[in-house]
Amino acid sequence: MTKYSLELKLKAVLTYLEGMDSFRTVANQFNISLTPLKQWVAHYKEHGIDGLMSTYTNYDISFKMDVLNYMNDFGVSSTHAAAVYNIASPSTITNWLKQLEEYGVDALETKKKGRPSMKKETKKKPVEG
Repeated sequence: MTKYSLELKLKAVLTYLEGMDSFRTVANQFNISLTPLKQWVAHYKEHGIDGLMSTYTNYDISFKMDVLNYMNDFGVSSTHAAAVYNIASPSTITNWLKQLEEYGVDALETKKKGRPSMKKETKKKPVEG
């Protein structure tokens, strides 16, 4: 996925919110795809400039369930829920939903990524006697 600067995101969003041009026109003007622009506008409307800042977060299981319950209770899309909860990508929520449906709540538990750390060897004391 292409990374866009905060400055570009903000300019594109504000241009769209001026109300003079359509999503497609603004997307073409800034040479960006339509989908990210729509997501940026939704995030900006919910959270202001903070909604446009890139973040990487590990979400705990209770947060994930809150988001999924919100979607279920209000019948909203993952795109809408992502904007409300300030989650960068709606596909993250879609993945949580699939995990929940296929494997249950335990599948939403965050798993450690990468190699396991090497355990330090304990030095054995020679047996005296």
